[in-house]
Amino acid sequence: MIFELRPICGTLQSKEVFSTPSRRKQSLTDDMIREMDDNFRKANWTEESISTLVDLVTDLERWAVIQGKFSPSLTVQKKQRIWEEIAERVNATCSSACVRTVKDIKKK
Repeated sequence: MIFELRPICGTLQSKEVFSTPSRRKQSLTDDMIREMDDNFRKANWTEESISTLVDLVTDLERWAVIQGKFSPSLTVQKKQRIWEEIAERVNATCSSACVRTVKDIKKK
């Protein structure tokens, strides 16, 4: 931070001058980088991974948890664990190059 002295009506007054880029510009840059990472194209879904996903999601026990209403026995953590389990199994069926996140699997 640099201070600059300016005469105003015969008195000296200090004004802060920032030598670094503004925080807004920096956050825009960070957002743009994050957006570029999100837009990175992954490999196409294989028929095997799609069929695995369908089998896992349509399993009656999992379906009840995924589509069920929240209650003391059905929490967000329980639903998240189910989605993570599905993601692990789907990722096990495809090659190591295509790692699907829970977000990708929910979208599909």
